[in-house]
Amino acid sequence: MTTTSNQSGNQPGNRPGSQTSKESGVQSSTQSGARAGSQDSRRDITVATWNVWRRGGPWEQRHKMIIDALEFAAADVITLQQTWVTNDRNQPAEIAAALGLEHVQVAPYAGPSGPDGQRIVLAVISRWPLRDAVSRALPSALARSQGRGMLGVVVDHPAGALPLVTTHLNSSPTGSGDRVSEVRAVAELTGELAGAADADLGPIVTGDLNAEPGSDEVRLLGGLLTAPAVPGLGLEDVWHYADPAGPGYTWRWENSFLAAGTRSARIDYILVGLSTGVLGARMIGLDPVDGVHPSTHAGVCAKLLLRPAR
Repeated sequence: MTTTSNQSGNQPGNRPGSQTSKESGVQSSTQSGARAGSQDSRRDITVATWNVWRRGGPWEQRHKMIIDALEFAAADVITLQQTWVTNDRNQPAEIAAALGLEHVQVAPYAGPSGPDGQRIVLAVISRWPLRDAVSRALPSALARSQGRGMLGVVVDHPAGALPLVTTHLNSSPTGSGDRVSEVRAVAELTGELAGAADADLGPIVTGDLNAEPGSDEVRLLGGLLTAPAVPGLGLEDVWHYADPAGPGYTWRWENSFLAAGTRSARIDYILVGLSTGVLGARMIGLDPVDGVHPSTHAGVCAKLLLRPAR
């Protein structure tokens, strides 16, 4: 099931009433008010991705910190892993409303609801409309045991259709072989969205891949250091353009919620099609407040220049 909400706010720089389609399971909602359209003709956009660790730890405090960090990022499109909805709360919608962004699409992880109807979801939050949403489970038995999936959408950017897929791969330290099959499915969905939308921008793939840059699964998804998962689909890791350069660890030993002795690793990514220019990349959500970090992960943020691939 996927859920869409169209939201508007009057805060500069950022971004859920309701109608349900029985056939598609898609729910839409709208509020009035939007950011002025003068920026909509631009081809540079800022994209952020972040695993926000569901409602772990002091989650209300962290929720506010997550909003603050994303407001600082000033992203046009945000993808979230392990965000949450309940019977009366919706974290992606609350984030979108706080930032003044207008459109939200969510897809739940597999598994039963928790207390208060809580579901863990993937989410895309966008300044521009989202369409052609597809939610799929990842194919490996390990990913299915963890409820993992992927969410694909087409962003109706003024410069053209922009396919985007976000995912959360299995987290087993020895699950690389399973993640290889998972990234093949992610690449196939990315190619399908691009083809169906006749897109000449992007695509963009984001998420918590639970794998380091030199792993088989990340190399396969990129398709630049080995044969691509889908012929012709090459994806560039935006962290190559980070300034200042550094290891880009998003899973960090100093995080207040990770066990002592945790090894730092870069496991969260924004990957972009080869026609897309990367103007810069950085991490978000690094700093604790009163000893509390916003999430177990740091997020990644990149400024991109959209260029037609044809």
